[in-house]
Amino acid sequence: MGLRDPSTVEKLLEEGSELTLERAKTICESMESSRKNCAIMKGETPTVSAVRHASSYRKAKRTGAAENRQAGRPVQQSRAKHPGQACKFCGREHEVGKEKCPAWGKSCTKCGKLNHFAKQCRSGQSAKHGERVHSIFAATGAQGTSACCVEVKIRTPDGTKTIAALPDTGAFIDAIPESLMPIVGADMNNLHPSDIKPKAVDGRLLKAKGSIQLQVSMGETELQRTFHVLSGISIMILSREACRDLGIIPRNFPKQIVASMNQHDTNAGTEEDLKKEFSDVFTGKVGRMAGEMFRIKLSADAKPFAISTPRRIAEPLKLQLKKELEDLERDGIIAKVTEPTEWCAPITVQPKKGQSKIRMCVDLRCLNKYVIRERYVSQTPFEVVSSVHKGARFFTTVDATKGYHQVPLDDASQILTTFITPFGRYKFLRAPFGLSSISEHYNRRVDEVLEGLKSTYHIVDDVLLAHDDFDEHRRAVREFLQRCRDRGISLNPEKFVFAQPSVTFAGFQLDSKGYAIDPAIVKAIRDFPKPENLTDLRAFFGLVNQIGFCSDKIASLGEPLRELLKPRNEFMWSCEHEKAFDSMRKELSNVPTMAYYDHTRQTALHTDASRLKGLGFVLKQKQDNGIWKVVQAGSRFISETERRYAMIELELLAVVWAAKKCRLFLEGLQNFEIIIDHKPLEPILNRYTLDQIENPRLQRLRQKLDCFQYTARWVKGSDHKAADALSRAPVEPATKDEELAEEHESNIIMAIDEIQASEAELTRIARRDQEYQELKRLVQQGFPNEKGNVPVHLRQFWNIRDKLAVEHDLIVVGRRLLIPKEMRAEVLNRMLKMHQGVVKMKERARMTFYWPGIDNDIEMSARKCIPCQETLPSQVKEPMVVRKEPERVFQEVHADLFQFAGKMFLVTVDGKSGWPTLDYFGTDASTYKVINVLRRRFCEKGAPEVLWSDNGPQFTAKPFLGFLRRWNVEQRTSSPTYAQSNGRAEAAVKAMKKLVRGNWNHGAREPNWDDLCQGILMYCNTPRYDGRSPAQMVFGHEVRDTLPIHRRAFAKEWQAAADEVDNRAAEKRERMEVYYNRAAHQLPALRVRDRVAVQDAQTKRWDKYGVVVELMKNNDFLVKLTSGRVLRRNRKFLRRRFPAHAAEARYQPNTGPADSQGTNGARGPEGRSRPWHTRNRRPPNRLQIDPAKVRTTD
Repeated sequence: MGLRDPSTVEKLLEEGSELTLERAKTICESMESSRKNCAIMKGETPTVSAVRHASSYRKAKRTGAAENRQAGRPVQQSRAKHPGQACKFCGREHEVGKEKCPAWGKSCTKCGKLNHFAKQCRSGQSAKHGERVHSIFAATGAQGTSACCVEVKIRTPDGTKTIAALPDTGAFIDAIPESLMPIVGADMNNLHPSDIKPKAVDGRLLKAKGSIQLQVSMGETELQRTFHVLSGISIMILSREACRDLGIIPRNFPKQIVASMNQHDTNAGTEEDLKKEFSDVFTGKVGRMAGEMFRIKLSADAKPFAISTPRRIAEPLKLQLKKELEDLERDGIIAKVTEPTEWCAPITVQPKKGQSKIRMCVDLRCLNKYVIRERYVSQTPFEVVSSVHKGARFFTTVDATKGYHQVPLDDASQILTTFITPFGRYKFLRAPFGLSSISEHYNRRVDEVLEGLKSTYHIVDDVLLAHDDFDEHRRAVREFLQRCRDRGISLNPEKFVFAQPSVTFAGFQLDSKGYAIDPAIVKAIRDFPKPENLTDLRAFFGLVNQIGFCSDKIASLGEPLRELLKPRNEFMWSCEHEKAFDSMRKELSNVPTMAYYDHTRQTALHTDASRLKGLGFVLKQKQDNGIWKVVQAGSRFISETERRYAMIELELLAVVWAAKKCRLFLEGLQNFEIIIDHKPLEPILNRYTLDQIENPRLQRLRQKLDCFQYTARWVKGSDHKAADALSRAPVEPATKDEELAEEHESNIIMAIDEIQASEAELTRIARRDQEYQELKRLVQQGFPNEKGNVPVHLRQFWNIRDKLAVEHDLIVVGRRLLIPKEMRAEVLNRMLKMHQGVVKMKERARMTFYWPGIDNDIEMSARKCIPCQETLPSQVKEPMVVRKEPERVFQEVHADLFQFAGKMFLVTVDGKSGWPTLDYFGTDASTYKVINVLRRRFCEKGAPEVLWSDNGPQFTAKPFLGFLRRWNVEQRTSSPTYAQSNGRAEAAVKAMKKLVRGNWNHGAREPNWDDLCQGILMYCNTPRYDGRSPAQMVFGHEVRDTLPIHRRAFAKEWQAAADEVDNRAAEKRERMEVYYNRAAHQLPALRVRDRVAVQDAQTKRWDKYGVVVELMKNNDFLVKLTSGRVLRRNRKFLRRRFPAHAAEARYQPNTGPADSQGTNGARGPEGRSRPWHTRNRRPPNRLQIDPAKVRTTD
């Protein structure tokens, strides 16, 4: 043996420039070991030959002679005759003679022919770039191939067959001849394609017809292998890897076999011993990691975020929340906060389905925006699993107990994690979940713990130990547990798996052969018989679910079969189902290799949901060549509960489910994209905080994504085909863990209680409503893509189609119950009982009820509710009506009467200068006394053009009106109950009342007239807002009062700057108007025949009803009440209304000319009642004027 063996020499030469000493030793030992094993098994001395039994030497001789004859030279003269001339076969200089040429007898790696090297090859035939070329070596006896053969069992459709196979430790692929295909029950037309180019030891390229998956067993060992069907061989060949897996050669081949191996007890007793020894580590409680404390570092531009009120928590959950807070506080994870803090986050509470526990979640998104991350790079799951050495036979997995909570926070960082609850504020003493930087810090700390431990790996808080020697493995596990003890790390005893030959870690099945999808699942699918009933089909899909994520074609291939799973469809197997079944088995029997995950590449998660079919996702990464490749894909059906979700909820459910499936790939990424085709979901994922999301289901779903750093991006449905196809053809059912706890049921019960109807009655009424039932079917089937395809009477629901869902045969809009038409009036009547106004009614309805136009219906019903209308608040003031400033003093005079201590006084004030006069009447202020006083004033200051007054009896009496006509004075009255419309007089009354009150001694019958008159003089000398006093404006200078004054004060120097003073006064008035109008707005315009409610000036109740009959100046209106009386009121005291009763609706008073004064002869809030014509009259055009124009008319 050794290098004298031709096949060994040829194997070494085939390596070419890649051959190293270690590689040569390995090949030689492999060939020699193979020969010895065959000799031991058969008791014969084997020889080495090619796969074919023809002599390689004779073939080489014939080939070499033919090549030399073509060159026109004899074989013996084929070498260089003169020194210094290179040989054309090897390219080197050597002595003459074929035995001196190193290329003689060797095959060309380019064309496969003998007697020359590739660099001297003249043939144009060469293997195409990118094709795989394999060499096939076989150890056979000189007397035939049976010398070193073994018997293996092959599972075929007809049963198990025993076939002779040739173990070849030099072969890198498993091969089977064409002649054995009928025996193994395979059809040459149904082979999988094969892209390899196998080569025999004699250099011949063998033709691969395809590949096939065979189940091979030897003794108690059974495995699945891919065999390549080759032409040119006559016996099945087992590769070195197959020989090792079947136990034909040792695992450490080609090393020397140790005579005896130590056997170790790896049963559960050893595992229990370790748990007892390290009982302080396997406590199941949250430990405290020793070493540095975690510090949260914020960027310089951090803006504190704090909320002062906790989110409302459902009453049934409050007790559980309090217990959870007490447990966390007892374990030293949180602590009470009493001092003020700049940061304070909200919490959300979610019930755990099927348990009496809750999950408390702190929303730290606002804090995460400014957290400076450590940027610590950790290995991906693929990197971890692929780095496990192949020789490992013992595997142990451990899991830390709430790993993040074992990291202590420093004092400064604890305050940053403050959160608020209904029971007060708390802060974290340990690192909280949901903080963006904790995963990197925790990974670094765990790496420090594992530093120096060989064959130890981790992904976050999951740790894997793998070794090929049991003693070494046990020592490594003990050392790891000791390090956990030294560093205060506690482990979960329930998740401790020790020294097992196979474990599940990071989504992979690891054993001594490596990591892969469980071959038993693939075998079960490939051998699965045709389903005979629904139970068989469900069993088949159960197997498919376990490896369906490896292919994005499974969902589309299985769509015809999915229809059979629906309860309403009868199980009838057809040709279409047969084809789909075979396609799925074929696809899953040869699962394509997925792209390896790389956390440095751009990552995108495509998700989609179909209400009728299911959820789907595709995780892709952008490769170096710019092509996006699939890393993982999957789809699942939706449950009956999920089928009733609103579309936006279903789309978010698809995102959460996909993120959970890809958690090992996505958690810890700095950022990745979530690609969706549902536009309303984009702001919920990107901008909204948890407390801004009103829908509880959306809130809980979004909270599950807080541990990821992502950006959602919307694309059109036509550009979202992969995830859409998976969602429409799911293969995996929804598990209980993936379904969410329902909250709509409580909302429906609350809505039913509100309308005081049983659920059965409400459902019965809904079933009678044809439109309601059509909408329910549309919600369950899904809205079409175009609004035009929706029935006309249902298009009113188009804008809220994403919020519609079906719960207990009733339609809900988010968390609000859609009320059938028949019950809407009853619901409104019951809501009116609260008598809290439109705003409160709308707020109440938004909690439980909905129907299209509900806000408008509530407004209309509230307007028709008499108690609600009567107790409405006063209307806001309207914008200021600016009157034209008088051009000269005493052009306009304002007059008003007031009473003090039972005595009557008349105040008159100039509209230009503000000069006041005060007249005393005692207890009798008759019309004639008022006329006499005003006559004296007119004589002293001149007769004004306009006299402003209220509607008192003295100012509306006929003698007074005749007096004004004789003096050619126009009277303008203020609006009843609206003193602001005669503001100058009211301001003067206010000032004069102060003077009278201040100069009226206690017990006196009259004021101190001297002091009172001196006070009026000083008031007239006091500057107003424009800097001029009333005296200066009337007389051109100040008048003398009892105060000391210099003679220069009487000079008329101010008149030189009169224009400047006027401008300053105008600016002052403009500023006053602006300030006034800030809290005012224009009320809706009223027209003649509008029904209005009139507010009582004393009680502030809107308890009088009438119709507008005339529009007057200064925004006043004449209103005829239902009693027949006519009132004059300003717009502020009139509110448009709708009739609450048919009788009122029929009331339509005849409108005609009315008394603009509207008084009744006595001073009071109402005007005078006068007879009204009963015949129908059309109001003149002059009354149909725009009230807005009336306001601007003086």
